[in-house]
Amino acid sequence: MDLTISTLANRSIDQMFSCFDRVLDKGDAAAKAKGVEESIYLNWRAAPDMHPMKTQVRFAMEAARQLALLADVETPPFTEDGESFAELRENLRNSREIVKRLPAQELDRAPDSQITVPVGSGELTMTRLDYFQNFILPNLFFHTTVGYLILRHLGVELGKGDFLFADV
Repeated sequence: MDLTISTLANRSIDQMFSCFDRVLDKGDAAAKAKGVEESIYLNWRAAPDMHPMKTQVRFAMEAARQLALLADVETPPFTEDGESFAELRENLRNSREIVKRLPAQELDRAPDSQITVPVGSGELTMTRLDYFQNFILPNLFFHTTVGYLILRHLGVELGKGDFLFADV
């Protein structure tokens, strides 16, 4: 089996989106069981200068848009906002579907060619492979981890398997 961008993207991103969906489901259940308004969980921050939980989910979903940019495919409009666990989970599932529909041949084309992408108020130029491997995936892992840690800090019963294994 060849390790291509499309193969790694589909497996890694699908796994993280699936795990994050399960983590959010457990967060929703915990909030309901404790009688805590879900907005408390969704607006919680890991640190005062970090984005709240709901924004961590939105940033994780950016992987779908970033991969579409890599595939030179315009993403269909989809909402990243969510004021409830249900909305965030639905948006995450939509992002998973976008990734699954991206054409492999476009993702895999010319991995060593340069791509310039918008980052904040500037731009970043790197190889297509580096963009995937050193930007898209680390960002996804970071924001998924922060979301997991926020819910864990709030007492949601989560374990390493919830983060690592999509089918646990």
